[in-house]
Amino acid sequence: MLICTECGFVFDEGTRYTEPHGEVTYGCPKCDSTSIEEANKCDCGNPKERSEWLCKACRTVLQRRFTRFWTNLTRNEKEFVLELMEEF
Repeated sequence: MLICTECGFVFDEGTRYTEPHGEVTYGCPKCDSTSIEEANKCDCGNPKERSEWLCKACRTVLQRRFTRFWTNLTRNEKEFVLELMEEF
């Protein structure tokens, strides 16, 4: 399974391109980018780029959860959380 790092499209086989000098490359069938890599699986089972911790869907869910958590904290609680994060 491959993933395009430009558009995020997941596919099994890339589009084959033959350069004028004869070199063969493969690209994304959706956007034609040659920036493709092997996809890894996220904890949820969805494909993701190797360089990402989470897939796009999981990142969105986590951002919403964290924003909801953060906005309900008092100023002192936020300062405490920031101190805790420095320990990591």
